[in-house]
Amino acid sequence: MNIPTVKLRNNVEMPRIVLGTFQHNNRDELRDLIKSALQIGYRAFDTAPSYRNEEVLGSIFEELIADGEVTRGDLFLIDKIDGWQMQQSNGNITEYVEAALSKLRVNYLDLLLIHWPFPEWLVKTWESCIAANKSGIVKSIGLCNVHERHLLSVVDNTEFTPDVVQVERHPLNSMSGLVALNEELGIITQAYSPVCRMIDKLSSSPIIAGIAEKHGRSKGQVIMRWHIDTGVVPVFMTTRSERLEEYKKIFDFHLDASDLSKISMLNENYKIFLESRGCPGF
Repeated sequence: MNIPTVKLRNNVEMPRIVLGTFQHNNRDELRDLIKSALQIGYRAFDTAPSYRNEEVLGSIFEELIADGEVTRGDLFLIDKIDGWQMQQSNGNITEYVEAALSKLRVNYLDLLLIHWPFPEWLVKTWESCIAANKSGIVKSIGLCNVHERHLLSVVDNTEFTPDVVQVERHPLNSMSGLVALNEELGIITQAYSPVCRMIDKLSSSPIIAGIAEKHGRSKGQVIMRWHIDTGVVPVFMTTRSERLEEYKKIFDFHLDASDLSKISMLNENYKIFLESRGCPGF
């Protein structure tokens, strides 16, 4: 059985879990991981130019499609526009979208995201994303690593609302204000680093442990289910097929309101990825 889907505001169906490929560059290892993911039921994969694996992913997907293991229509491919591309093109990023299609060996992207909200080029880049969406080479568009002010800036200046907003989100950084605004605007939130690398504050949390014991689940499954039950799509990374199996098994239970509240109260605005490094002038 494939991962369940959620309908975006433009009626495109997106899987409820996405496999990220950050720091995955070895072709053989990545191929084995993707092949295992497809066999288990995953269909959505996330990359970016700065991950330096678009060409590797393209050759892998081309091979698996040729072998009949999957079709292009089964896949949900996510790519991004990086800050240097925004700057070099002064926001007119069409050539970079076309380059991404060539590297991934596809004729459209399911979702294109602006990786960082560089203020000088954000609105211009968003307008170029809108054009790519209207041309059909990108089915859905969105933003990454934004706060409310960035989101409202593009909406107010272009009157075109993103389909997806992807941010670092986990129990230690619940992003409740942005998630609520996204829900109000009909935007689906994606959460990268969804289990915060299971750092000690989470792995040793008595709250997480208690909820896991209550439901007979792993701590990771509880955290991933917290995302699902709060309307958020987790984007996770792993090198282990057993982790793929573990997270696939989060769709046959629910957390109750008390569970969700306790997990959300762990928030301390902790971030793994510092915005000032990723986006100067943020």
